[in-house]
Amino acid sequence: MGVLGLTPFLKTTCPTVLKQIPERLRALSGKTIVIDGTLITQRFHYAPLPHQYRHVLGWYRLAQELRDNGVNALCVFDGKERNLAKAREVARRKEVQRVTVARGGVEKERLGRLQQLAALLSTFESFTQPQRERIAQIIGSNIQDMPDDQIPVVGYHPQDFPNDEMQEADTDTDIDPDFEIHDDLFGGPTESPVSWTPADDSMQFDIPSISDYNLPSPSETFESSSSDFDSFASALSMLYSQYRMGASKLASLSPGTPDAASSSEILMSKSQHRLAQSEGQLWRQLLALPGSKDSEELFELTKQSEILSLSYDRRIDSPTPQTYAECKSIISAMGIPSVDTTGPFEAEALASSLVLNGYADYVVSEDTDVLVYEAPLLRNVTNRTGPLLAISGAEVRKVLKLSRAAYIDFAILLGTDFSERIKNVGPARALKFIREYKTIERVIKHETKYPPRVAKDVYLQQVATARKVFKTLPPIPENMKDLQMEEPDSELVREMLQMYGLGRSVEVDDWDYQAALAGNYFNDNPSTSSVYV
Repeated sequence: MGVLGLTPFLKTTCPTVLKQIPERLRALSGKTIVIDGTLITQRFHYAPLPHQYRHVLGWYRLAQELRDNGVNALCVFDGKERNLAKAREVARRKEVQRVTVARGGVEKERLGRLQQLAALLSTFESFTQPQRERIAQIIGSNIQDMPDDQIPVVGYHPQDFPNDEMQEADTDTDIDPDFEIHDDLFGGPTESPVSWTPADDSMQFDIPSISDYNLPSPSETFESSSSDFDSFASALSMLYSQYRMGASKLASLSPGTPDAASSSEILMSKSQHRLAQSEGQLWRQLLALPGSKDSEELFELTKQSEILSLSYDRRIDSPTPQTYAECKSIISAMGIPSVDTTGPFEAEALASSLVLNGYADYVVSEDTDVLVYEAPLLRNVTNRTGPLLAISGAEVRKVLKLSRAAYIDFAILLGTDFSERIKNVGPARALKFIREYKTIERVIKHETKYPPRVAKDVYLQQVATARKVFKTLPPIPENMKDLQMEEPDSELVREMLQMYGLGRSVEVDDWDYQAALAGNYFNDNPSTSSVYV
């Protein structure tokens, strides 16, 4: 996840610390980089590309590009031990996963309903005018009018997820820009879509199915070849009833009801709320008298629902230990060494330690925790179409005019994996408070208008834990001298690519790294953030 809102704040207040490297890897020839292997693997895994082993292809391409440009590399992966300080973050990610599964079920139901509706409307033009009028009469007798202008949909409650952390991923670059496939938060205070490391695999948790809520399943598709307009009207009425029943069922689980405890598992995202409103408007038009005039609107609505449904499918499909093992295999075959962290340390921490101790020049990651360690961070390495972005954590601290201790407290006050964000305290306000009071304890004491979300002693314990994390660099691996790049094993690489069905893919340069950066999974797209106070 990193430090919440830090990058967009820097872009706005001190953009000079964000330095572009237009020649990309060519400019780094002779340099050594340490790659956050866990995060980059997640990037490739969640890329909206159809190949099952896109993560292997992504690493192969990246390794080849590094070699072609004379860049030395070392990969660091999260080890099996979980940092206990991240227990709160792990629990939050589990909740995000449950919400994602439930939302995906809701969207699949909508998509099926819209597809069946499209099949019905495709036959409408074959009816005569008297038949169409008869259809309107049948529909009118089978349904009840809307009670008011409000579509009965489950509530969207942004206060339940501060900063809108249940983000949607944009899976289609051609999507209508007016349709916000993002929720501001699944990349807001959170990290990624739900991103699991190998250490999470042993954890078992109950992920609800949409069937748990007894939602109606779509009816059988109406035969589009039928000329029976009575059947047409009945089928249309049935789909409408499903829409009303499903929406009412979800609405009954909104906060404030006896079942509110489970409401967070089925709350609509901002994008789904907009789709529900659009679907309600479409039904109003259809019930007046269906016709070809509705086809274009239905087509666009179905397209948006399909994109969103696919987005949920991708995020539910988390990387597995096998995913990471496959990536390590291709990395090794390409001659790039890798190492797992030991103890409670994360990959970005060890990577930072290696750079700060002189073993490498940059940390390659999207995790802004690297900047708190004051290491130089290199971003956008997997994006072949844009420049690299270099940010020095030490320079950031200097520009912000903070001592080492105050700089750490500033980052913690913004919100991290180890500490919650204080409501209404964004980067600008946090910087003002830290400059004035020097420590978080004094901020809480004097700024009583901004209390922590949890009990004071609980929050201060989080702060103490986060300080310890950011003040402690992992030890350098004892086998560091053995972690040197070697020549790739060409025969092994060829065999592996064939085994994963990637032989043809590497012959044609069709991998789009930009796709791997779609969405704002890791809170690294400054354009999606708007709150800096």
